[in-house]
Amino acid sequence: MSRLRGNTYESTNSSGSGSSSATAANPTYSSSQNYTGPITRVIASGTLFLIHTIRVPSFPYESAVVRAQSVTRRRGGSAPNILSCLAQFDGLESNLVAPLGGGDEGKTVVRELESGGVRTRFCQVWDGAGVPGAWVFQSKANGSRTVVQHNPLPDLTHEEFVSNLGPLLVPENYSVSPGPQNPPHLQTVYPAPFEWLHFEGRSVKTTLNNLQGIDGLARDRGWRDKVVFSLEVGKKGRQGVEALIPHVDVIFFSKAYAMSHGYTSPRPFLLSMTPLAPPHSILIVNWGLGAQGGAAILSIPTKEYFQSSGWIDPGIPSSDPGSPIEQNLAGVGTLVGRRSPVSSVHSGSNFWADGHRSSSSAQTHGSGGMGAGYDSGWDMYTVDGVPPPASGHLNGAGAGGAGGGDAEDDDGGEDDPMMSGTHDAFMAGMIYALTRGLLPGSPWTSAQASPNPNTTGRGKGVMEGERSKWRLEECLRFATELSGRKARRKGFGGLKDEMKSVGWSI
Repeated sequence: MSRLRGNTYESTNSSGSGSSSATAANPTYSSSQNYTGPITRVIASGTLFLIHTIRVPSFPYESAVVRAQSVTRRRGGSAPNILSCLAQFDGLESNLVAPLGGGDEGKTVVRELESGGVRTRFCQVWDGAGVPGAWVFQSKANGSRTVVQHNPLPDLTHEEFVSNLGPLLVPENYSVSPGPQNPPHLQTVYPAPFEWLHFEGRSVKTTLNNLQGIDGLARDRGWRDKVVFSLEVGKKGRQGVEALIPHVDVIFFSKAYAMSHGYTSPRPFLLSMTPLAPPHSILIVNWGLGAQGGAAILSIPTKEYFQSSGWIDPGIPSSDPGSPIEQNLAGVGTLVGRRSPVSSVHSGSNFWADGHRSSSSAQTHGSGGMGAGYDSGWDMYTVDGVPPPASGHLNGAGAGGAGGGDAEDDDGGEDDPMMSGTHDAFMAGMIYALTRGLLPGSPWTSAQASPNPNTTGRGKGVMEGERSKWRLEECLRFATELSGRKARRKGFGGLKDEMKSVGWSI
């Protein structure tokens, strides 16, 4: 890992490259300034860009002059979108690591992020530079979308990534003084410098260096079991991204990636990825919106698999007293006899052998179908009869037929300007839900946990005892619903309040 220099947060790059660490006055660190509980610090590394959508009657010919029917602007980029969603929830601190433009437009973007609760102090700011952009020309005549992209900023190097995070990783080498950039909880003694580190996985070589470097430091300092590394594998065209999978704890896949390797359903795809994934990891795939969409989660160490249909607004909330959606917002407890109309399914060890459910499985709803129409708005089920693949090859014969692209395919190599928001909300929902007592913690850790009687056993993370633990199926349900509700709005603002208003205990 690159050598960590002993400079300060606010120092500029000594190489004279015209870049510096980002600073901003009076940032917001939580959705509620009155929150006094434990803080989960989430760091996400990726790219931010602005999406300009220009709607025209028809795509113009060369040299033509046309009048746009409407022009909209919004922020794009998976990492900043995830953080913007997470920043709404109490107890989470959102930190972005990305290259940012230092011009007037870039300063406006930084102010928007900070006012929305996303901290930018670990970003690399390029003085005078613009903001990466995507201009989407959408034709009313035939629905076509033509995308023009421009990125004036270089990707972060491994050295810049490590240097910008240096004050967190090795604070003894840095001079940190209390102030607007250092909220009170920064002075609190935590067992690790952060709890969750997420990567978009854009530059495979650099991301691999970042992962290996932080992993080595974490093991040397004894906090690897107290942090989670996650990765987004969302684009089929990013060659070599599979090399990153063995180094992370949670992997988010997209339907586009699965279908590009010939898979048309979630379960065989996730099973095909198990030879590449660490034995302690959780694999998640988002299959999209609506009755034909849904999501699935596979926990390798506990041999659990859950699959849900896409969320459909039922107009009324569920009322399972043992889940986070309890109408009494007192927290998450254990099942007390009464179940919601839709039950979850637990797949035991037999699932790995022959696809049969264990005897302890709950009632199955919608087996073999999507089950739309239940009053909870989604369905949780398993699909029997699909044995694990014989090898780790992604394009094996057991995929269930050749697949094609979908609405999440690449548009010139960048995130799809129209669909990335719902997938980002899904990942944000999973991160939030998994940190509700499950992660960081055993058995989903690559390092041996400290011999602490208060932090042993399944899902007991560093803050267990201060939070109620969610079940994996509840995490999937929360993320699926959050994604579905995001699809009904333009931005991420208000999602937390909407989820709370329908009964989720958040």
